[in-house]
Amino acid sequence: MKESVLVTGASGFIGRYVVDALLMHGYKVTVLTHKGFLRPGCNAAAIRADICEEDMIQTVSRQINRCDVIVHLAADLNILGSDQTILTNCLGTYHLLRLAKAVRAKKFIYMSSMPVIGTPKHIPVTEDHPVKPETLYHITKYAGEQMALREASAEMKAMAFRISSPIGVGMSERNFLSFLLRKCEKNETIELYGEGSRIQNYIDVRDVALAVLNGIFAGDSGVYLIAGKKGITNRDLAFMCRQATGANAEIVWGKKEDPEEKCRWIVSGQKAFEAFGFCPKHDLEETIRWIVDGQKKGEQ
Repeated sequence: MKESVLVTGASGFIGRYVVDALLMHGYKVTVLTHKGFLRPGCNAAAIRADICEEDMIQTVSRQINRCDVIVHLAADLNILGSDQTILTNCLGTYHLLRLAKAVRAKKFIYMSSMPVIGTPKHIPVTEDHPVKPETLYHITKYAGEQMALREASAEMKAMAFRISSPIGVGMSERNFLSFLLRKCEKNETIELYGEGSRIQNYIDVRDVALAVLNGIFAGDSGVYLIAGKKGITNRDLAFMCRQATGANAEIVWGKKEDPEEKCRWIVSGQKAFEAFGFCPKHDLEETIRWIVDGQKKGEQ
């Protein structure tokens, strides 16, 4: 019998793929859902509870009694931040860590975000990069990391995964890659800010799920960067999208200033590879083709 895993944020973009991967590999999966329902086709068990409420701890522990692993993805994604952002991302995480103790979890995997470091200052970006979050959202995510790592012990390992830009079928329409693909679909001019030289690191959401699978059975407590194979400039990404879609969209740049022109998200995944063998399987070109095919099929 595989270990039991409790997942929060299971209905989100990353959460859906994590839950599917866990179920596919035979784990006993329970999802914590605020809304009280599961997406169609999901065979996980579900518990309705709000992580912002303290009584969640007793409600969940009474129903599952014992759980081996908690994967915490639930978050308020408001970048500008609000009272709810602080409640969900800080108080909610605190409650889940108390729940982890109550159910005697052996591992707590906290999903964080790469930009908690702020703007990259040293290349490549590693786990030792100075942290300077620039938004309230990223401040709360960093706080969540620190709370999780503070609770790490011999009985429960705590891992904070700083995820680079996740992409895949079902990703947000606000994603820059989504913007490029829409422009290509309509054969509209793609105007890039600056020279289009900003470098971003994209990771296939299926590889994020793979990192969770690997992290469950290996790795010590600590922060780990979960990133794609390499970074790419906005300009190169635009041309890659045009080729993948067969579009004739014109690509122009240099007309408007890009305040993030010098951003270079060149990320090292060496620590995650050495600790639990994580290495992304999907090339960016392959992922974009998968997304384009999914859009043609009407997948969400």
